[in-house]
Amino acid sequence: QKRRGDLNIFTTEGTEDTETMKYQKAKKGKNFPGFFSNYGKINVDLFAPGVDVFSLTPGSKYSVKSGTSFAAPVVSGVAALIMGAYPDLSADAVRDILLKSVQKYNKKVFLPSIKDKKSKKVKFENLSVTGGVVNAWNALKIAASYKK
Repeated sequence: QKRRGDLNIFTTEGTEDTETMKYQKAKKGKNFPGFFSNYGKINVDLFAPGVDVFSLTPGSKYSVKSGTSFAAPVVSGVAALIMGAYPDLSADAVRDILLKSVQKYNKKVFLPSIKDKKSKKVKFENLSVTGGVVNAWNALKIAASYKK
């Protein structure tokens, strides 16, 4: 059972700069969401980019990595943007904003599965509570008008 304030994050493919490019890559890719992602209308609140993320690695180098360890910082970064711009908002308010501001995708995707290489297709909206992917721009717009 989730506690108040918990936020469950899992991964999607698509790390380009524009929404159009993200959607096109996700549309073609089999990793939207990542095959290793958890999913569920109870345990997963939203998704975040976590497949093929350009990241810092030891030795002051960059490489492309995947996993929830790369998705969580995306959501943390969006939360930090909100809190930096609106420091009087509570943690619960920031969580609420994150959930309300997701980008929805009305498409079928492969059900995440580490074991099954021939996964069935399901509606993306059925894989999480929000049915969407974290969106910084939407979050900041909602935060600007958020009632404490």
